[in-house]
Amino acid sequence: MPRVSTVLTPERLADVGEESRKLRERLGLSQAQLARRAVVSSSVVSQIDTQSYPVAGDSAAVMSVEATIEDLKRQELTLGDDVPFCRLSATRPLTTLLQGARDFTTIAVAVGRTGLGKSRLLLQTAADHGRRLLYLSCTLAESSPKALFGQVCEIERLPTGGTLGEQLRRLTNQLKGTDRCVIFDDAHYLSDRALLAVQGLHERAKVPIVLVGNPFVWDRIFGPRNASEPRFMHLAGRALFKVALSDEIPRSDVQIIARAALRDVDDEVIERLHQAAQGPHGLRAVVVLCRLARKIAEPDGRSVKRRDIEVAEALMTWTVGK
Repeated sequence: MPRVSTVLTPERLADVGEESRKLRERLGLSQAQLARRAVVSSSVVSQIDTQSYPVAGDSAAVMSVEATIEDLKRQELTLGDDVPFCRLSATRPLTTLLQGARDFTTIAVAVGRTGLGKSRLLLQTAADHGRRLLYLSCTLAESSPKALFGQVCEIERLPTGGTLGEQLRRLTNQLKGTDRCVIFDDAHYLSDRALLAVQGLHERAKVPIVLVGNPFVWDRIFGPRNASEPRFMHLAGRALFKVALSDEIPRSDVQIIARAALRDVDDEVIERLHQAAQGPHGLRAVVVLCRLARKIAEPDGRSVKRRDIEVAEALMTWTVGK
């Protein structure tokens, strides 16, 4: 079975550096922002970008940057010649949720499986509305209240240092009395303290807050279905708008990705990819499996078969597990 190499070579480092530069330029990310997402130092990204990272350096750091680049590519939600990542069946409920949050200056919560197109819709909506929507994609590196608000301050071009209270005061002064709306995407990464800090921002700045993430967010805020009361009772009480998006991923969405990524794809491959899409990683798993399976089949000059998808899935599981 193929294994993910931990060996660094000049060619590999050059490829990662080129991918990093192109992606950051396309998404408008700084080296520091990419480093935060990859949970590495800014100097690592800088050295990779300038192809000065030592071959004898920490391969785990480079692999983390590689994985982050791939994840950011998937978050762009396109594949090949701008083929849609999915058909955004979540468009109407999410649009309604955003409008409701803004009309009533409340907290709104939307949850759904990875790969439904939530981030794509939110990014497009934020781009359409300019500064009226403050969009932040949360990561594990920004799960604490201070790191989270530091990132929001950076987006707003405010000083990022000081205590959490000082950060909150700056953001309150910046947002209060405006028609802004703050969107926290991938909110499942937020710690309990960060969720309470978000509630504090809502109460002080009087701005609508939208939390979007996987079903874990729902359980944390409102409690499991058999819970006698919400875990965050005050926060849950302020969430006037909430929606659980359908988690069924249609076969047609899988076909769009598979036919864009693979040549001569047959029904057996589509069916196996459709099964994989029902897992926790949703359509992102389909994208990764297509790429891995293509690398497995290409040396033999043949099209991808069901067996290649199964090998790729085992490799992906092994990689995630490590």
